[in-house]
Amino acid sequence: MFIRVRHWTTEPGSWDRFVGRLEHEGLAAMRATKGFQRLVVTGDPMSNSVVTVSFWESEAAERVYEVEKAREFAVVVEGLVEGAPETFAYPVVYDSAG
Repeated sequence: MFIRVRHWTTEPGSWDRFVGRLEHEGLAAMRATKGFQRLVVTGDPMSNSVVTVSFWESEAAERVYEVEKAREFAVVVEGLVEGAPETFAYPVVYDSAG
């Protein structure tokens, strides 16, 4: 298993719209990518911070999404975020869920 963690900073007043687009357009693109497992979204609207953790079957599956779909989502949220997200990607070392 492989995870990608992203920290986004939304423009003031755009938090709800960004999360809505993430839940619809972003999640739809992830679900359409073979190897996608799940998405967790958290954050704080008061600080304009959104953190996403996506779970993938493998690093290769995550890379397919990154190369083929992630740029499309960047266009969808253009004007709602302050620049590119801070991104980290790691193999899962231990998962208590199984």
